[in-house]
Amino acid sequence: MGGVLLLLLLILVVILLVDLQLNEMPLRVNILDHIAVAGLLLAAALGLARALPAQNVALILGSLIACEMALEAVWIRPYSLLPGLLFWPAVTILARMGGRWLLRRRRQDWNYGVWLIVLASAVAALVQFAIALAGAKWSVALKLSAVRFAAAALCLFWLSPWFISKLPQQPQDHAH
Repeated sequence: MGGVLLLLLLILVVILLVDLQLNEMPLRVNILDHIAVAGLLLAAALGLARALPAQNVALILGSLIACEMALEAVWIRPYSLLPGLLFWPAVTILARMGGRWLLRRRRQDWNYGVWLIVLASAVAALVQFAIALAGAKWSVALKLSAVRFAAAALCLFWLSPWFISKLPQQPQDHAH
């Protein structure tokens, strides 16, 4: 488990350094944003790693980053201060973790997973709306947040089998 997290951290550092070189911006301007986003993604990965096997965590993070790359390839949007390839997967995972906490009492309901996907997607869309509203009109921000809601919902729905923990459960010792 520790080796996988170390490998993930190494991959994050490489991605951040490549992104800094491609943007051709001074190192001191972008480094704090990149460190903050890497910290968010690492926190999301550690949160997932508490309940899921390492291969599930790697697949979920890799798939969310790939979905974000595909979204950026077809979605022309205004310049964002945050490196989106790592920021939006972290927001999506952290929103799902927060949604699990909010819906913890409804976990036995038959439609718990649907509500979890909708809630996490809504949180990601609200974050998109707040960021886009800082640099665009509210109608543009609303459109961008609708696209973010749909993208997050699709990704979470597609990845839902890998969010289910298949780790062996420890038997509970019942005292007589």
